[in-house]
Amino acid sequence: MSEATGMELAEEAKRGGGWLIALGILTVICGVMAIGAPLVTGVAVGLAVGIFLAAGGVMQIAHAFQVPRGGGRRLFLVLGGLLAVGFGIFMTTRPMAALLGMTLVLIAFFLVDGVCKIVDAFDQKPEQGWGWLLFSGIVTLLLALMIWRQWPFSGSWAIGMLFGINILFSGWAMIFTGGALRSAGREAQEDG
Repeated sequence: MSEATGMELAEEAKRGGGWLIALGILTVICGVMAIGAPLVTGVAVGLAVGIFLAAGGVMQIAHAFQVPRGGGRRLFLVLGGLLAVGFGIFMTTRPMAALLGMTLVLIAFFLVDGVCKIVDAFDQKPEQGWGWLLFSGIVTLLLALMIWRQWPFSGSWAIGMLFGINILFSGWAMIFTGGALRSAGREAQEDG
């Protein structure tokens, strides 16, 4: 590799790292805003899911008419598509009911995920790190129970809050990754 190419790559790494840091900062701000307004965030997530569900249903119905006849496949594709369109319309026209339903699905997911992690932890017990898996499973179960105990009120905050937390941590990951990329570019320039 020529020295000019190495210096160009180092400069590109620094520039890319800077952009990633900036994007991470914006993402952290969005995460904080989502956590600060979990109901608005939850409704927005529900609306987005409803729109995508309805659009997917329309595409599935359109696809059904491209399938050759036989075996009732077309009928099942149309019925599935109509169901998706119906749920999508319901979610976009009744966002609070959609939030309550999504919260119940989230509770069920956390319960199953927590139990699976605990079972997996005991299956891995003599291996290093099994305790962290057990801890993760217990925390997941406790989160499910906490959301369940506050249901239906938790429907107004759980989806938005968890979505905001996810965005917040993604933003911090971008900031740290961008910082590491900039440092690597700076070190490469100093070495070059």
